[in-house]
Amino acid sequence: QQGNTWEQVISQQELTNGAYIRTGDGQATILYHEYGVIRLDEDTTIVLHDTSGSLKPAREQLPTLSLIEGRLWYVGFVPVDLRGVTIDTQDAQITVHEGSVSLTHKQEPTLIEVLDRRANVVTNGSQFTLIEGEQLSVQPGANLSPRPILAATYTESWYDENLKKDGFHRQEIATKQRQRLASQAGILP
Repeated sequence: QQGNTWEQVISQQELTNGAYIRTGDGQATILYHEYGVIRLDEDTTIVLHDTSGSLKPAREQLPTLSLIEGRLWYVGFVPVDLRGVTIDTQDAQITVHEGSVSLTHKQEPTLIEVLDRRANVVTNGSQFTLIEGEQLSVQPGANLSPRPILAATYTESWYDENLKKDGFHRQEIATKQRQRLASQAGILP
């Protein structure tokens, strides 16, 4: 939804700030400039707050997008000197620079799983740094403690497919970064 109208997306489309994206029985992939890839599972709704691609350091961490309901996968390629991509849920704010996270918010609680590298989580006035192989189940008022992701989780299709896609997207993003740097320098291939 951009403005007041819902549109069915069947091909690549440029998105604007404030766009609501809802998947029904399909999935969607969003390339967030050279900084990352957002993959939406079936029956997922998000809001894109910032499509500018400007991740310069800032005093406050504003959300790049909000997960309203469903499940998303984010793989980030943001250098640590930039502010990172922040995903807002009803219960937490998750900031990722480099790495892969799976977020599920279908009802209580919100499940945050880090599959590669790390993510910073702010929730209930507490801050956590989750590293690869850790998850956090966030419920208002609950005692929070990161715990390991079960080994069997990695064989489930959502995780297996997205980890494989991460490799492909890393190559695609690296190619785009090289092309941008070459064009800025005035070098033609």
